[in-house]
Amino acid sequence: MDAIKNKFHQDLANLRKLIEFYDIENRLLSDWNLTQKIPEVEYLAELVNKFTDFNLEKRVFNYNSVIISLYGFFEKFIEDCLIAYVLALNELVENYNSLPELVRTSHYRLSLAILNKMDQDRYRGGYTKESVIKNLYECITLHESYQLNSEAFSQHSANFRQQVIDQSFTYIGLEKISAVLLKDSIFYNYLLHKLQKTDVSEISFDEAYFELNDLAERRNEVAHGVPSSILSSPILLDYIVYFEYYAVAMVVTLQKNLDIIHLEEYGKRLGEITDVFKNGTVVCFTTNNVEIKVGDILVGKNEHGIVKGFIKSIQIDDEFVTSIAGGDSEIGVELDAKFKKTHQLFLISSN
Repeated sequence: MDAIKNKFHQDLANLRKLIEFYDIENRLLSDWNLTQKIPEVEYLAELVNKFTDFNLEKRVFNYNSVIISLYGFFEKFIEDCLIAYVLALNELVENYNSLPELVRTSHYRLSLAILNKMDQDRYRGGYTKESVIKNLYECITLHESYQLNSEAFSQHSANFRQQVIDQSFTYIGLEKISAVLLKDSIFYNYLLHKLQKTDVSEISFDEAYFELNDLAERRNEVAHGVPSSILSSPILLDYIVYFEYYAVAMVVTLQKNLDIIHLEEYGKRLGEITDVFKNGTVVCFTTNNVEIKVGDILVGKNEHGIVKGFIKSIQIDDEFVTSIAGGDSEIGVELDAKFKKTHQLFLISSN
């Protein structure tokens, strides 16, 4: 997930540079003094004249390129998130029938939809009809050795507005994703500052997702050659900042859900935490008859979410060991994450 976010952020950074270049280009050519008779730069006179004649039209073309690029980057980000989440589900949930019913139902329907799209020249996916049908058949018959048609979940017939995004993520078992994103502290603090609000409850969906919905609308206008208005460079740069924060919230939210599924599928309940040291990186607890070894993942869960850490070392009775073979012993482990005494503990084996 982080790789998808980082790629999107890099695309946005490049687009920011393009907008800044357009501004510099405009200032340079607008302020150029044609009375200068410096031989080395006289050839720029023709460029300046062309720019003067074409200035307004060029601003429209520049704006169009930014809108199309920004929407294209965002669309790819959402599609990649959908596919990556489905692939992760496929890997985490061993039995097809253990997947959420909504995912199984959507998988069947969306797979049929992608089969129909394959008859269209504009289909550019990586599947063949044979592979889609094979995956569908094996999901129904094999159960434990299945492969979801992950690409099917990224298909959409409308531009990605807030409601379209909500519907797309419902197909993968995440309902009302836009409401969930507003619980991300980084995203809602950004929105509070931008909108000059004091509490996230004061932020409406229209306000929270204005830039997202507006971009989809402007992309449509540009695609049909009828832009209603041109956004200034400062506003376009603000849009880029918005999507940077949105991407962080989306990836954090998806990863949290995957962590919960990982825990439900593989987690073994441990005893209560008896103490924590070294700012939460050393945790003492009872093993609850669970075999534990260095390299396993310790998971802490409370009302605020989940924290995961790899076990770096284990100590019992003042001696360091590499594993504990069951029993109900009190041990201390060193971790690469910070835990609190309020966490309920689970173990995910590294095997």
